[in-house]
Amino acid sequence: MNNAIENVKTAAHDLQHARQHIQDALNSVEKQENRTKIQGTLSAIDNAITSAQQTINNYMESSK
Repeated sequence: MNNAIENVKTAAHDLQHARQHIQDALNSVEKQENRTKIQGTLSAIDNAITSAQQTINNYMESSK
């Protein structure tokens, strides 16, 4: 069973993978309306990646 920080690292990795798929969608979209929606999704994923990375960078292990 993973501990908290391992789960955050896994989530950050999964977000990077999802970001690539959304970027691929953005590169292949035809309608501007859909492009705008996909760009919004990409922005939200970027924010989530930043937040996860900040959590990883600032994570404090408990002292045992």
